[in-house]
Amino acid sequence: MANALHPLPIYGITVDFSKLKTNRESAEVRIGKFNSPIKRAEGKSLCETFSPPIMFSRGDIFSLHVRYKARFVMKTKDITLDPDDIFLATGGQEYIKLYKKIRIVVNLSGNTSTKAEQAASSGQSSGLLPTTSAIFEKCPRFRILVMGKVGVGKSSLIDHVFGVDKQQIIEHNKPGEAIIDKEFTSPENDRFVLHDSKGFEPGEVENLTIVRKFIERRRNMPDLKDQLHAVWLCFQIPHAGGRLLETGTEDFLNRNVMEPGERCVNQHLAPEAAVMTSVAQRVHPGLKIDALIKIGKQRYWKALSSCPMFKKHQMQDCLRVLHNDIIDVWNFRDPHHYLRSQEFRDLMMKMTDKTQAGSTANPNTTLKFGLSMVGTIAGIVSALAGPAAPIVVPIAAGAVVVVWVRDVYKMSHVVLQRFMAYIMHLTLVLQTLFIVSESRELTRRAIKLAVKSYSASSISEEVLTRIQDYVGGLAVLEHADKDTLDKIEEMMQFYKIDGAQITELAAQMSNLQTNIYLLPDEPW
Repeated sequence: MANALHPLPIYGITVDFSKLKTNRESAEVRIGKFNSPIKRAEGKSLCETFSPPIMFSRGDIFSLHVRYKARFVMKTKDITLDPDDIFLATGGQEYIKLYKKIRIVVNLSGNTSTKAEQAASSGQSSGLLPTTSAIFEKCPRFRILVMGKVGVGKSSLIDHVFGVDKQQIIEHNKPGEAIIDKEFTSPENDRFVLHDSKGFEPGEVENLTIVRKFIERRRNMPDLKDQLHAVWLCFQIPHAGGRLLETGTEDFLNRNVMEPGERCVNQHLAPEAAVMTSVAQRVHPGLKIDALIKIGKQRYWKALSSCPMFKKHQMQDCLRVLHNDIIDVWNFRDPHHYLRSQEFRDLMMKMTDKTQAGSTANPNTTLKFGLSMVGTIAGIVSALAGPAAPIVVPIAAGAVVVVWVRDVYKMSHVVLQRFMAYIMHLTLVLQTLFIVSESRELTRRAIKLAVKSYSASSISEEVLTRIQDYVGGLAVLEHADKDTLDKIEEMMQFYKIDGAQITELAAQMSNLQTNIYLLPDEPW
């Protein structure tokens, strides 16, 4: 996420009317004090690039004034874009807003100035949106209230669960102060927002009333993104014979958990907020995979064999939308967008192309993913020629890969095999990266180590064998959608790291961090 104190460069904007049964006439964009008409592009789209980019701050207005003709009547619409949502979108290369049937794309990266125009002219700008884009539009952050006395360990808990520097949380509030309406967000993890409240003293009424009113006010807000999604109550474990909960805490729980109509916040959590719980946390990779399965079932994975949404699109565009969904769920600290880079995509496509070669691995001899992968990582790190030796991975995609990714999607056994392999390989590479990175800012060295470790492990071969055996046994692809979805879920559940492994993995990885993160980063 961009720093709130620094302006954000806007490199261009595209307004797509292709789903409207109207004739678009014109649109004008306003960014702060900047006003400009948006030029016509081919088809039913308007497109404008800004060179140099327009600098946009959180306090600025970002709006569109649109004129179009519907049933011989000229109409106008003023569409306002939320600055907070735009700054949240800087983990990717663009911000997308859907206003009824109008699709607005704001270019944030600077390296896709012609891409938006090409997408508009080809008609692809209205399709293949990541499933996560709609979820993040409704609920861009997991909103949580953490309550507890000073010194009880709230900052350490948030640091551990969300992977942020606890010093930021400590500096957010003055010593001994907790203002419940004050929002804490972190550039290290832009998928959660924290509210803090001091604990309840015996016989205290004022703070109990403040907290109850805050919860009720948030519950009644119309937009999901403004509602409260969870409440964490932190308290110290008492000494032997001591009282577990103080009177004020018991009163709060009785009134807000036990009474009808005031149930626990999470009991009625909307699906989007439930997914954001797993996206925001950085302590349990298994929860990431569970959330990814839920997202996959909503759209693209549930019809992977006969996917009608992929028709008339190039394979590289189909893989891109699958890629973005998976990257979004893992929510790494990736300010340089390495996981969205073409170099990383090429690595994954090259790995996917191995499905042609066959495999001799035995899927019945699988080790636990985490423990097996730590051993592979340790072997690669120890085999490096020196402490600063580069990690070598084959980046360049072969000629065969270059050809098939540019082909237009066609239903076939080979295509299904590649889609399944891409989904599984990328998910398990990122699970490996989760072990390697430990919530730290990503480097190319760490990513390359994760890719090399997964590729060198027996698990990557086992995954290929399972996919090839499954696809090879399919007779009619048109009827295989549900079976394919079940197979992907089965493999993900089989290879995901469970909660019991996490502590052991962290202890084993601690000795390897010197060769991974304390050295300068290296090129791809």
